[in-house]
Amino acid sequence: MDYARLLAHGVGSWLEYEMACGHGGLFSEKYLAQPIGHILSGRSNRRVLAEYRHPILSESMRGPGRRPAIDFVVCDPYPTVKLGVESKWIGKTSVAVDDIVWDLIRLEILAHTQSARCFFVLGGKRKNLLKLFSTEAFAQGTTNRQRKPFLRHDNNVIHTISVGPIDRKKLGMLDSIFRKFPDLKFPYSIVTRRSAPFPEDQVADGYQVYVWEIRSAHRRATFTGDSMRTLFSIDKV
Repeated sequence: MDYARLLAHGVGSWLEYEMACGHGGLFSEKYLAQPIGHILSGRSNRRVLAEYRHPILSESMRGPGRRPAIDFVVCDPYPTVKLGVESKWIGKTSVAVDDIVWDLIRLEILAHTQSARCFFVLGGKRKNLLKLFSTEAFAQGTTNRQRKPFLRHDNNVIHTISVGPIDRKKLGMLDSIFRKFPDLKFPYSIVTRRSAPFPEDQVADGYQVYVWEIRSAHRRATFTGDSMRTLFSIDKV
């Protein structure tokens, strides 16, 4: 089943309907929970669970604090995760790229350890989405010729994201997170593939939804949270 297309069309159509009802002022990341939950529940015989504690990260985390969770999972049979979804919403404030990176890492670990199909949903006004895509942190370059988008938002090709220690500038902002998982193996790279946004030809002030499927690399190289802490402590001396 093409869940990426299903989520993009389903959530995007729902936003169009809610706008027609005059509910645009309510739009937020939490508001996306209703259409995502309904789509997954209807397609999985009600096996969907919200805010599901991450089976790997929750067991590996050291110290106090809320254990990492996944926005939605489908368990079949419980507690085996067969599908996972994380979502982000761009409203009055934008989304930090490091928050997106952390979402993708959590999904990739789920895909690798549980053989789950995993998806990242991003929604908001088209003009705000394009503004995010054009930022230096997202575009990873200073000129159009040099730019290699962090997530391929412009086409549906398979795209690999580097998130390992080789990319020190980007991963430095996640150092405090990696410290909590000193022995866990994190992926050097994440494989992504976009589904066409919906609605695809949207006006600037209209709402649009992008969905990417998240996978593990065929040859999965890893690093540990402890090695990242050591790496960045050296860099900061």
